[in-house]
Amino acid sequence: MLLIQEIVLSWDKNQRGAECAKARRHFLPAYPLEKNLPSEEVILQHLHFDQRGGSLIDIARENWLNLEKSLPQPGCPYGRAHREQMRRIAQIRKHRVQLYHSVEDVNLTNLSIKPCRKGFEISFYYDQCRSGKPFRRGHNKDYNNKDSLLYRQDCLNETAFVLAPDQYGRILWNDRITVGETGEWYYRLHIYNILSVTDEGVEEDILVTKTPDYVYRQMTVV
Repeated sequence: MLLIQEIVLSWDKNQRGAECAKARRHFLPAYPLEKNLPSEEVILQHLHFDQRGGSLIDIARENWLNLEKSLPQPGCPYGRAHREQMRRIAQIRKHRVQLYHSVEDVNLTNLSIKPCRKGFEISFYYDQCRSGKPFRRGHNKDYNNKDSLLYRQDCLNETAFVLAPDQYGRILWNDRITVGETGEWYYRLHIYNILSVTDEGVEEDILVTKTPDYVYRQMTVV
């Protein structure tokens, strides 16, 4: 089984001051898993945070709290309001955790996972259709592979690490996104925590308490 935790932290140009930068330095690189996760070949957890001043807000958590405040509404029976609240929370949780039968079905930005003799080969590649600036160039291990989508592509594509059973790897990278219609832009920090698991009984805080065996960084000035 493969556990993947995708973390994204976003902030805009108004959060570039020293105090905001200090808050980002305390941003955690890993978080507890959801409770009672089902057994599947690949379990993917999405966590998205926004920075607002000195606060780093878990967007899903904030949505849950907003639902508690907005429902029930005046004149709406409690039972119907509660069912609507549960329905919306279920939608949030469905997006927060996704299950896959195979690693080949996982489609995450700049991340490639392939089974190999030793376990899983984890690669970082620059996907210009989904990534922001700056463009990453460098060695492309599939440059001469006619069966690869990156054939003859001038982009970075390299093996970050190979995970053996029960090993833990982390990938960190950043980018800057420009909104086409308005020209506004914002920054993102991306973290992938990837754990190869042989035991089904996984502790919720395993990604927090366990030290990664590998850490790969693509951090640059954005």
